[in-house]
Amino acid sequence: MWRYAATKEGFMTEHDLFSKSGKRVNTVLALDIVNGLIALTVSFFYPVVAFIFLFTKAPMFLLSMLYIRALQARRAHDLQQRRKEHHEDDSHTKR
Repeated sequence: MWRYAATKEGFMTEHDLFSKSGKRVNTVLALDIVNGLIALTVSFFYPVVAFIFLFTKAPMFLLSMLYIRALQARRAHDLQQRRKEHHEDDSHTKR
């Protein structure tokens, strides 16, 4: 839904959409849609809680925190792999 709106003439170019900041905007808007869906589901049982979710965007912040943690864990794992490979390369060259 967001990508359709973003590619409308005069709104965003393809370059803007796929740039680093464009990906961030895309992620935030996707999280906002998920936040709305959660609030819609909750509204059937607890309308006041759904209003609070929509007003504070608490689920969106929780989901974004989990997303950032997953990115950090992936980066840490990649860094550890690179260090391991570098260490193995150094041990082969010393022989």
